[in-house]
Amino acid sequence: ACFPELFKDLYDTIQSDSLSAARQKNARIQAFLKWVPKGAYWHNGESAAEIKYMLSRLDICQAHCAKPFRVLTAEEAGQADQAVEGYRQFLESGELPLTRGPDR
Repeated sequence: ACFPELFKDLYDTIQSDSLSAARQKNARIQAFLKWVPKGAYWHNGESAAEIKYMLSRLDICQAHCAKPFRVLTAEEAGQADQAVEGYRQFLESGELPLTRGPDR
């Protein structure tokens, strides 16, 4: 929901009949999506807090979630910031980073 260009890129690769390249992209996307924190998801039963926070970092909406959903902890927000930064790198270069930054 937060990273539509990733999936458009994957779709375009599939449509180009390059399934081996699509498998590689899909594996990188799946690894990248593990950067998104899951703590609030387990508590809230859905990923509204994570998605709202990341969309707020992309200046799309506010991070606030209505009750009964909890917001992200500082640690979860830091993890989400890493995911957003990786996504921004993808938007600039067309490549997902393989790992998080050294200070993370």
